[in-house]
Amino acid sequence: MKFLVLSLMMAFSSLTFAQGIVLQEEYISGPELYKSIVDDLGPTIDLHGQFVQAPLDYKNPSRGTIQIYYRVSKNFNPAQPTVLYFYGGPGGNSWFSQFENTLPDVNFIYMDQRGTGFSKPAQFIELQTTAYFSSEYIARDAEIVRAAVGVDKVTSYGHSYGTIVANIYATLFRDHTSSMILEGTIFDGTEQLWTNPHRLKLLNRYFSRLPKDQQKRILDFTQRPDVPDEWLGALAQQVMYLPNFEKNLTIQLNKYIDDYDKSSHSPEQDSLLLESRYFGAYMFNHIACKELSRGAEHANFAASLTADGKFVPYASNGASVCKTLIGFDESKIKTYQATAYPVTAPTTYFQGTEDGSTGVTNAIHHYKYATIRNAQLILVTQEGHMPMMSCVSQPILAPSAPKPVCKPEYVSLFKSAIRGERITKEQLKAATTPDNKWVMTARWE
Repeated sequence: MKFLVLSLMMAFSSLTFAQGIVLQEEYISGPELYKSIVDDLGPTIDLHGQFVQAPLDYKNPSRGTIQIYYRVSKNFNPAQPTVLYFYGGPGGNSWFSQFENTLPDVNFIYMDQRGTGFSKPAQFIELQTTAYFSSEYIARDAEIVRAAVGVDKVTSYGHSYGTIVANIYATLFRDHTSSMILEGTIFDGTEQLWTNPHRLKLLNRYFSRLPKDQQKRILDFTQRPDVPDEWLGALAQQVMYLPNFEKNLTIQLNKYIDDYDKSSHSPEQDSLLLESRYFGAYMFNHIACKELSRGAEHANFAASLTADGKFVPYASNGASVCKTLIGFDESKIKTYQATAYPVTAPTTYFQGTEDGSTGVTNAIHHYKYATIRNAQLILVTQEGHMPMMSCVSQPILAPSAPKPVCKPEYVSLFKSAIRGERITKEQLKAATTPDNKWVMTARWE
């Protein structure tokens, strides 16, 4: 399952350098896509769900509605705690993971965020119109979904970009939020979200530890005129989603170099962001351009390796693609700041110390400045962007993939977080392994 998740995450993260958007397939609305996929896949996977109506524009409801897709776990029981799950991206969808096999006594609500998957609007022009997309609108859609499901309280659980929506939801709808869980947390949408000084620090440490002959091989390869400057930084960022990135990166970079001349490379194709049933390229850019500093000089997850073996931010951004969005106005950019949405619900952070995407400092700052009352920050050594999710979630699009065995000690931690309980030292000790140490700092009344 980890390899499935990695392949999907690599697909998403590699798109952050793109300068244009291409509609990969003929555009159809979310409900039409739902019918075609459910009919095609039949009993192979179960994506059967429901739709609710939400305003296209909450500020101007007269502009029409959008149908938002959601489904609930098969084991749904009103007597059990319920988790409202916000996946990452932005631009992914809810089809990739499910949690009920690992947590059968917890309800899960899965929702395709507007502009992705089965929640694409009726008309292509609506997908292109930036006024209809924001993280706050997604949170408001989620509240309509919660009410439709008929539960009063939910745990707001977000991973990666989903931590923004989970945070906003927990603030706007605190009366319906019993607890919040954030994993791979985003604290703000400034340029540092992309350049991530913590990732650069880890990469420079990694390179300095390599044998001299390996360093020379990498530097010589990087100097080739047909090799992109950012190849290793981009590859590293992708590998750092999962544990033990140094070992895995060495394997992947050697394979990349060995296979480079065996495959074709098209800079023009690499620069395109593909709008498809699996990725919402327009939704990605609406959010990134308005809330996540996509127009900044270094608005990408890559890093260049200099001739003297130092990683530095890669200079390439998406300002041009922002201008292609219908109605985009630079004067109306409102960069996301978690401090604008202070959370009162008990909050638990699961954060890998080697997270190459959002970086550990995001979780630390969020813990310090964006929660008001009970909060506990759990750091996991040698882990990447999904220390808990890679264990408790399972693939839905690859039902034949091996099912991960999630240690009961990990499940215990997650359930305590769902219940809004303070996690104990004994629980952390039980979860700790020779490879992964779980440590916590808490502010609890």
